Amino acid sequence: MSLLVIFHRTKSVAMGLSMCLLAACGAATPSPTPPRQTVPIVTPVPVATASVPLPPLDVRQVSRGNQLYALHCATCHGAQLQGQPNWATPTVNVVLAPPLNDAGHAWDHSDAELRRSILRGSVGKDAAGNQFMPAFVDKLRMDEVEALLVFMKSTWNTQHRVRQLMLSQPR
Repeated sequence: MSLLVIFHRTKSVAMGLSMCLLAACGAATPSPTPPRQTVPIVTPVPVATASVPLPPLDVRQVSRGNQLYALHCATCHGAQLQGQPNWATPTVNVVLAPPLNDAGHAWDHSDAELRRSILRGSVGKDAAGNQFMPAFVDKLRMDEVEALLVFMKSTWNTQHRVRQLMLSQPR
């Protein structure tokens, strides 16, 4: 018997024994070729520490932002910033307004990204040709956009505010 055949048989016996041991322990049997999986790359943002204090929100800006939100945003995003029902369910040619409170993901975007979304609107149009979110560049001044951001932040929990603050820091 050649050395190659002995090695092959020894390898087969060892594989068989290891599979039996795994089965006896209740572990899953390894498959000969593992399936390929795509894993998203997530860049963690550090949680706030004592060196990163959360700035207080200006009550006047919160109040002004609340007024501006009711005037310009509540029709689509909801009176309580709750978004439209089923906003996360993909639908062809439809983009529903997401929540802007803790239930959504606005807090997972930097101030610059949120400003850009407000000023430029969203890319794409529905089947009727309407832009998914209108641009407010000609309707709101920058101080009004800032008031809207402060109002939105006032509805987020501390953890979300900290994450959003960290995302907004210059790198």
